[in-house]
Amino acid sequence: ALIFAATSNGFVYAVNARVVGCVEGDIEAGAFIWKTRLGLASPNSFLDGGVALGVLSTPAIDLEATPPRPYVAAMDKPDGGSPVWKAYALDLASGAVLEGWPVALSSDVVSPLDTNGTATFDPNTLELAQRSALNLSPAGDRLYVSFGGYTDHAAGWLVGVDTTNARVASAF
Repeated sequence: ALIFAATSNGFVYAVNARVVGCVEGDIEAGAFIWKTRLGLASPNSFLDGGVALGVLSTPAIDLEATPPRPYVAAMDKPDGGSPVWKAYALDLASGAVLEGWPVALSSDVVSPLDTNGTATFDPNTLELAQRSALNLSPAGDRLYVSFGGYTDHAAGWLVGVDTTNARVASAF
């Protein structure tokens, strides 16, 4: 049995939950099976003096997909670039980012798909955060990623990611 953990520093871990006997020797409880870094977490000076914003929400795991995978949303601040939220699909067995992922959840991708009018998706980490748990549609073909504002200055968003084609499919 594995325990999956995602951190605000932008790492995702698969941790062994109990002692497992193997031909090569036991795998102890608490041993890291894999660890994956999802970009560069972006510090937010607005939050307690600079809390890193990597992964803030609970991932969703799809055991029916091939290969089985956890979906994770994380803030990535590329060298010299602006912070951007991304949705990742990882191989459950290895932690490797699956081909075609991550999907950028940036203003130029999300805003044109808005079905609620003239709002603009603003991924500014001082205004908007992705904190609530990710959710999958019953068929597993949509990953729902929600965003909320820290203040009344930001509109909340729900972004639907097509898990089959690794792209943003809807936003409102």
